[in-house]
Amino acid sequence: MGTLRRVGATGLTIAPRPRVRAISTPPLPPNESLRLARLRDLAVLDTAPEPVFDDIARMACEICGVPIALIGLIDAERQWFKANVGLPAINEVPRDAAFCAHTILIEDDGLFEVPDATRDTRFAANPLVTGRPDIRFYAGAPLTLPGGERIGTLCVIDREPRRLDATQARLLRSLAGIATQALAMRRALLVRTGRIAGVGGWELDLVTHAMTWSEQTRRIHDVGPDYVPTLAGAIAFFAPETRALIEAAVRLGIERGVPWDLELRFITAKGGSLWVRAAGEVEFSDGVAVRLIGALQDITTRKQLERRLADNERFVRQITDGLPLRIAYIDKDRRYRFVNLAHCRRFGLDRDDILGRTRAELAPPSSSAVVEPTLTAALAGQAQHLEFEEMQHGELRRFDAQLIPDVSETGEIRGVFTTGVDITERAAAERGLRELTTIVDNTTDYVVQTDRHGAIKYMNAAARRASGLSATQSLAQRHFGEFNTPATNRLFADVIVPALQRANVWVGETTVYAADRREIPVSHMVIAHRGADGCIDRYSAVMRDVSAE
Repeated sequence: MGTLRRVGATGLTIAPRPRVRAISTPPLPPNESLRLARLRDLAVLDTAPEPVFDDIARMACEICGVPIALIGLIDAERQWFKANVGLPAINEVPRDAAFCAHTILIEDDGLFEVPDATRDTRFAANPLVTGRPDIRFYAGAPLTLPGGERIGTLCVIDREPRRLDATQARLLRSLAGIATQALAMRRALLVRTGRIAGVGGWELDLVTHAMTWSEQTRRIHDVGPDYVPTLAGAIAFFAPETRALIEAAVRLGIERGVPWDLELRFITAKGGSLWVRAAGEVEFSDGVAVRLIGALQDITTRKQLERRLADNERFVRQITDGLPLRIAYIDKDRRYRFVNLAHCRRFGLDRDDILGRTRAELAPPSSSAVVEPTLTAALAGQAQHLEFEEMQHGELRRFDAQLIPDVSETGEIRGVFTTGVDITERAAAERGLRELTTIVDNTTDYVVQTDRHGAIKYMNAAARRASGLSATQSLAQRHFGEFNTPATNRLFADVIVPALQRANVWVGETTVYAADRREIPVSHMVIAHRGADGCIDRYSAVMRDVSAE
């Protein structure tokens, strides 16, 4: 593509080097000499960035849904960028590599579009395609002066193949027309910008004190065409609590040349309450401020949306902060974008100290080795479920975690939702239960559990052997009473059950039947288990053969 070299303090440019593959070099326009003369007459090459051109490029990005937009001027040997959104530190490219050098050759003021540069023989070998910035999609509208001279383009670029729809193409051409007017006049108001994006322009001559408003600016102020604006009158439209901010910004601009870009409350002439974005800068002549130029945009809808989003986030935080589990959202760069209070306690940090940082920066190494691979899998679109141990405040705790990919409608993985539950006590209880089950399954005592009506729900191995039941034989329809002798069943009805109404345990001696219907004397313990309402809902019985005794 070429080697990057620094140009003063303004950024980087591309110095040509011998090409390995041939690229399609566009021919010169028939009116090249006149075109270059008109370009130089504008006195715009190598000037500093200006908000109006940057705003046009940003609008082109937003309208077309692309990451890169440029206002490029085609000089004799280079394409120089007056506005650059998406390609930081690059302010020019060689003309023979510039897509825009083709755009200024189209027959009308339409649109030059390349859906996929890798499939276009004119651009497949272009260093801007084979290397940085990896251009795939390009669409450019020429900047045509009134005499027909095409001095450059407004173009949009993407790193993925695509096409513009009819509305996007139309608006891109309109924005190119606006950029042309701004370049030709430099002090003209951006009326068409106001129509497209609700941005009004204004200008104040600091010598004559004459102030000019565009149609959109008057619409925002809610005044008619006969209203005569002044600087003091314009500032008075800002809400009292924000008026000092705009006054200070204007004063600092006039005194030191500092531009401003503020979002402030605003009251219209008819009492309407708005939020506006107010931007401006000062033009100087021989070191003296001679003109203020600015833009005004109604951003009330955006502010309302931001407030609703903030309210929703507060609502979600209030809910999730009260839950005893960790909840977080990690973006595709592995940075936390949302954490609840449990996560804050986990790291011992405030929420603002966590957001924007990666999990690897915050989590203990003991858990990172286990969790990081599963996070990688989740960011690849695979839901994950795992358990891991982590030191918390000097104590080893066990957690059950789930990682759920956040997938867009187009299939893009935007991030991962994560939940984590402390299961230390549950894991210990499950471990204890497993140990108890092992003991019960291996004891020679007979262990039986029934519901409150005596239907058998569980028999351990010893009880099954004694009763002649196999390990896999179903207990459905089996009743505890069928294994008891008649004397034991009477004892249950007359003594044991009434006793268990008053206490939870009964201990005594009874007789039960073996598999061959032989009576076996047993030491018998019956335990009553009660539900939340205090009523008995099941029984457990432990019996030991005392024949030898």
